[in-house]
Amino acid sequence: MEWDRLFKQADNIEVPDLRDEKVVYTGMGASFIPGEMIKILDPPLDYHVYNGDPTKFKVKGKFTLLAFSRSGDNVETIIVVNRAFDMGASVICASAGGKLQKLCSERGGYHVNLDMEERMSNGEKYPSRVWFPLLFTVLVKILNTRVNQYNTNDLVQGIEETKEKALSVSKRLAGIIEGKIPVFYGSLYFPVAIRFKQDLNETAKYPAFYGPIPESNHNDLEAYSRHNNLIPIIIGDQDIDYVTLAVVKGEQILPPSSSLLKNISSLTLLSGLLSLSLAERLGLSEEEAFSDSNLKIARKLANLILK
Repeated sequence: MEWDRLFKQADNIEVPDLRDEKVVYTGMGASFIPGEMIKILDPPLDYHVYNGDPTKFKVKGKFTLLAFSRSGDNVETIIVVNRAFDMGASVICASAGGKLQKLCSERGGYHVNLDMEERMSNGEKYPSRVWFPLLFTVLVKILNTRVNQYNTNDLVQGIEETKEKALSVSKRLAGIIEGKIPVFYGSLYFPVAIRFKQDLNETAKYPAFYGPIPESNHNDLEAYSRHNNLIPIIIGDQDIDYVTLAVVKGEQILPPSSSLLKNISSLTLLSGLLSLSLAERLGLSEEEAFSDSNLKIARKLANLILK
């Protein structure tokens, strides 16, 4: 999958203007990550991300809800959208159709159509995590209608400038990780640590965990004093990141640029390549790596509970 081309494609998608200073983003799984990644940019807005119990969703005052779901059928996201409409919020949805598109049309929201033509070798659509360039670029473009400070071309350049190195780094890290349990840490790039964990879980079918810095410096670090089956991986180059690194002496993934947008796209690409490299080492085919059978079971059970 050529992510630089996908980022370019996404930059041509039309988006609506953002009306409100208070913005709440909602999404689940791989659609949750774009909203978290925005925190790295520290937007000059009253910005929040919600992926908790959808039946408990509430916001005080005037706000815009940004609801992202690749399929458009995620039940938790749909419940939050309905509650936001009931609160009188402005609602912007982004999906490749599904129930979310219909709901926005019926209740007066704005829908951004996301789709990509690429298919896996078996003809099926790629899972949500592969759609990151479309989801994240559209989100940045929506925020830019109000703050006008992000150059989305940096997302493309972040891929173009680092993809060859990212491939070699991914193969090296896969060799280090295999047979151990990785724990990804970050402070500024904590949302990227979540993405690394997600990718390894979903694509490589491999256990992985994450921790926030500095909070993890007050508890997690003692786990490494007696157990060598864990491998800590610190993502970032903030001063506080080096405190963790100095204690656990783990691997470090350095952001390659001074541009935050370039770092977001390049580090997320590395996450995906690492999961594919590990999947290959474990003997998984493309179809096996991109199969999400357990996730589908969980969604069915969630749908029964949340109807």
